[in-house]
Amino acid sequence: MAVINGGNTVNLNEAAAMSAAQDIIEQAQTTSALEQRALAIVNLSIDLHKRAIDLRLQAEEILKEIRFQ
Repeated sequence: MAVINGGNTVNLNEAAAMSAAQDIIEQAQTTSALEQRALAIVNLSIDLHKRAIDLRLQAEEILKEIRFQ
């Protein structure tokens, strides 16, 4: 049995394989987008952690200045 695909004739196995390939491509694109979002969250978390450390160090310096006055 054949299926017409944009003017091309393909058999059902080819059509099924093309459909499966398209599904895999869509899943890969979705996975890639999710990985990019996860990486952005990780990077944001690292940045916030660095800022928290900087603030703690600044607070320690201010406390030292207050104690020595």
